Amino acid sequence: MAQNPITAIVFRNGSAEWTTLRAAKSGFEVVEHRTVEIVPGGAVLDFAAAGTPGAIKAACGHIKGDLCVGLPADKTLMRVVDLPTADPAEMKGMAELQVDKFSPFPVEHMAVALELLAQKEKTSRVLIVAVQREIVDSFGKVLGQAGLLPHWINVEVMGWWSLLKEQGGIPEKGRKVVLLLEQAGAQLIVCQDGNPVVFRSLGTGQGLSQEDYYSELADETAYTLTSLEAERGSAEGVKMDLWYGPAAAPAGGPPLLLEENLRTACGFDVESRSLEALPPLTEGLARQIAAKGDAALNLAPPEWRTQESGRRTKKSLLVASIAFLVVWLGGVSAFLVGLKMQEGGRDQMKATVSVLEKSAATVKELKDKITSFEQYSDRSRSALECLREISALLPEGVDLASFSYKKGLSVSLRGECATPEPIYSYVQALQQSPLFVEVKTEGVRSKMTQGGVQKSEFSLTAALPGEAAK
Repeated sequence: MAQNPITAIVFRNGSAEWTTLRAAKSGFEVVEHRTVEIVPGGAVLDFAAAGTPGAIKAACGHIKGDLCVGLPADKTLMRVVDLPTADPAEMKGMAELQVDKFSPFPVEHMAVALELLAQKEKTSRVLIVAVQREIVDSFGKVLGQAGLLPHWINVEVMGWWSLLKEQGGIPEKGRKVVLLLEQAGAQLIVCQDGNPVVFRSLGTGQGLSQEDYYSELADETAYTLTSLEAERGSAEGVKMDLWYGPAAAPAGGPPLLLEENLRTACGFDVESRSLEALPPLTEGLARQIAAKGDAALNLAPPEWRTQESGRRTKKSLLVASIAFLVVWLGGVSAFLVGLKMQEGGRDQMKATVSVLEKSAATVKELKDKITSFEQYSDRSRSALECLREISALLPEGVDLASFSYKKGLSVSLRGECATPEPIYSYVQALQQSPLFVEVKTEGVRSKMTQGGVQKSEFSLTAALPGEAAK
């Protein structure tokens, strides 16, 4: 169980909604739930706008604890699959192979995460979620500038799933179909014997009339259930719940037209329920993180958590430094008062300080010499060792044009290749090498040679531990 407060936040239209939980004797309790308008008038929050980080910081800057951001389901690709392994180390690679099958984008351009839904001795049922990396990076950039770099990026529908389980809305036996209808879009969840077998976003209906949108939702739901029967077999006594938000239903009541369309298309009864009967979506996201911790679905890069931890450490050090400075100033003041009261001992005190300063200078000089000797006697990151590692990792077809080595600091490379793919593979291999602590690339550029052949040119800098420590 997590010890730090956990805050889950979602951004919808021009507002931010969040819930903060903290550990209590009975589990977790809600500390704060708020919805704050960030953009006046309900306009859509533009994450590309220059003023967005400042607006988010002004509205949400006081949020404490570990942060989880919920992504709309329609920005992601979701699949529930059964993997032939129970080893978590193998699941990640298998998940990426699955993404390569159903994603229209190259897997290297996607952020991929998974969450374990059910497990047997040798098989695991997991939810795989993929999203374009640029979407995740845009969240990280804006929220990082606002001082709210998240520990987790999850999908909003997982918050509803957590709440439905806690509220007893998912039976342990039989097949249950749940259609969530919100102003932000519709999501479909199908469960079998208490475990999900389908998570699917059905879109927002933008540009469609309400009648056409409801008809499309019913058709897509029926199609999904037909596909599920072909994959997992039919089920008796299927039950369907339609959960609707107040902004998505006419006059605040159940969407009767959608109910009728679902009955006609799917062939079984539909029971409508209001989402207002459940706790807020952000509370569901926060409770899922509280229950699963690092095992929860997380699209955020691991380095974000390191950056946020470093930011908090710097803040703690700043507070400690200020406190130390106050104590030190108080000590100096007392010392000066005592010095004035004991004029006779002043010369002796000065002599003592002079001796200590000389001793400190001698110690510092010796320490610098030892550090310099250790650096130049360490051959584990010599120019020859760096060249060996760089050459060993060099893919076929990549030619190096220059190699620049700075003792104890970094190695700079420049080269070219007929195609960019081997270059990306080379950069990833260098990033995973234990010899280098950081690899920065200036990008891959296309150029035309004198013979009319197009090649890809690159340059990068691989930092050694001495450079990273600066």
